[in-house]
Amino acid sequence: MSTILLVEDNADDAELALIGLKHVSDRHHIELATDGRQALEFLYAEGRYAHRPSQDDPALVLLDINLPNGNGLSILQRMRASREYHKTPVLILTSSDDLIDIAQTRQFGANSYLQKTVDYRHFTSRLHQELDHWLAQAG
Repeated sequence: MSTILLVEDNADDAELALIGLKHVSDRHHIELATDGRQALEFLYAEGRYAHRPSQDDPALVLLDINLPNGNGLSILQRMRASREYHKTPVLILTSSDDLIDIAQTRQFGANSYLQKTVDYRHFTSRLHQELDHWLAQAG
């Protein structure tokens, strides 16, 4: 069973994303990181995740931009510079519709940009489409 890493500090947004991830939860383990440091510790098997087996490396990362203890863009840059994660699909999940944020995430190598919305059906529909596409690509 492969892993999907969800990096989200807002409890309500995390819950919404986890509900949206239910349709893949029978095939994938969902790991939640609530800040930048925890995300990096999980990705690179450090700190509390020092004993995480390498087969639990995420097949896909859902990444918020604005996080405590490190922002999503710096995490994305570090992933793209690493041998382990330079090709791992990264979907940005954010409330920002700022064109600069969109451009920076693409420049830094994000695979997709999904804006959080209060329209639950629209959000989960887009999330399902993105997950199905990128998980199929990941193999």
